[in-house]
Amino acid sequence: MFTSAHVAKFAKMKELKIEGNNPDVLKLVGYFGQGNHVASERGLAIKDIYYRRAIPYKYVEEKLNYELDYDKFVEIVEADVKAGLIPFYYSGSWGNTFSAAIDINLRVV
Repeated sequence: MFTSAHVAKFAKMKELKIEGNNPDVLKLVGYFGQGNHVASERGLAIKDIYYRRAIPYKYVEEKLNYELDYDKFVEIVEADVKAGLIPFYYSGSWGNTFSAAIDINLRVV
């Protein structure tokens, strides 16, 4: 998870032409599902990502399973962009510890 956060941060900084000493690097924000393994948030913390957001899950009765609350995710990302932050990463999961599955990491574009 650390490696995927590292690569995503590097790619976003390169895309925006942000050097390491640019204060805009402090505006990067990473997201992860609330039930993800703790390594999702720790990977962001180790990469000095101050803004880390846990995205809630919701139970979907028709599926008898949990899924990311996509509407809430969009709401949170839009609020962050409006506040001048730079979304760059999402560490999601197909299930997670409480629902028995694996994590996946994606770069937010």
